[in-house]
Amino acid sequence: MRAEVMAVVALLSTSGCADVLVIQYVGAERLLTITTATAVADGRWRQAGFRVAEADTSDEARLWYGTTAGDGSLPAIVTLPRDEGSAIRSSAVLGDSWVLAGHVTANGKRVAWVRALDEANDERWTTTLPSPDGLSTEATALAATNEGTLIVAGLEQVSASVQEGWVALLDAQGQVRWRHGFRSGFQMQARGFVPLSVMTQDGPPSASRRQVWLAGRRLIPGGDSRGYALQLTLDGELWDSEPFGVTGSDSRGVVAAGNVGLVLCTSRDGAVELGWTSGGAVSGAATTEVRADAFALSGCVGTPSRVSVFGETQRDGAPVPTVITVDRPSRAVVEVQEWTTARGASVFGGAVDGDGALQLLGRTQRPLRRWSARAP
Repeated sequence: MRAEVMAVVALLSTSGCADVLVIQYVGAERLLTITTATAVADGRWRQAGFRVAEADTSDEARLWYGTTAGDGSLPAIVTLPRDEGSAIRSSAVLGDSWVLAGHVTANGKRVAWVRALDEANDERWTTTLPSPDGLSTEATALAATNEGTLIVAGLEQVSASVQEGWVALLDAQGQVRWRHGFRSGFQMQARGFVPLSVMTQDGPPSASRRQVWLAGRRLIPGGDSRGYALQLTLDGELWDSEPFGVTGSDSRGVVAAGNVGLVLCTSRDGAVELGWTSGGAVSGAATTEVRADAFALSGCVGTPSRVSVFGETQRDGAPVPTVITVDRPSRAVVEVQEWTTARGASVFGGAVDGDGALQLLGRTQRPLRRWSARAP
């Protein structure tokens, strides 16, 4: 397989932006979407996602994963035999394993799925997390802990219009230590919450650092939703919960950096807000609007000094990959970059390489091809 590699300089039209060198990788493989990736070495990436059924649809048909060459091409990819429909949504590094999370489909129902791979992308173990009530389940978020375990979170499809969340702890061999569903058997503060992002505290293990933060959306009376954060202990006990953002929003990212505080990334109707907390608690988040229109949030990454919010801005009926950089101490927008040379590419995720550069992940529209880009 061959990958087209293009390096172009674009003058961004957004006020206050500088010229940005955008390096794009457009794969020769048709119908592939990248949702998650991890940098390895020598410019190579381990990428994963899903393949769509046809060129004119976004229906998920088959999960895939593989390691790129230095030029972005994929020498080989791995898929599942006799697949009825699957996708990979998140990944994490646990020791020398690359762990993937998403779902597979069996007998017409989705089942949450987690797989650990070695350095050659050979399977070490695979775990499924079916619903105790026989519902369709999906894994939407994954994070490794500093205790050598994995937090995986996802949703159950209760009905055509109702979803409920769940969270589980796996050991290094993929065995489920505990699983909590938010629909029953858990604190009522979590009912109706669907996690879309998960973060664990960094630093050495201690009682004060054994925390897990989930960000997502929660259905509220009247059928609307709201951005919501949930804080758990690694034992699965509810520690804190807090709504943030505005009605009609959801959160697709949470950033934690030591004791600097959490940043909760929320979007609603094209507007983007950041929720700022003090210390490690989710309660008392104060929000700041960082984008007012036409933006679709995909996620965020951050350091103690800055937060990068990424997604798409709609321009003339087509998506334009966009990165908003926010100064963490002052909570002020430093820069908005619209990567206009990548116009038409859809952003499904983001990852940071060994040099700290943000890599956006997704696919082009016409034709549908695997796509990634970065601004060095």
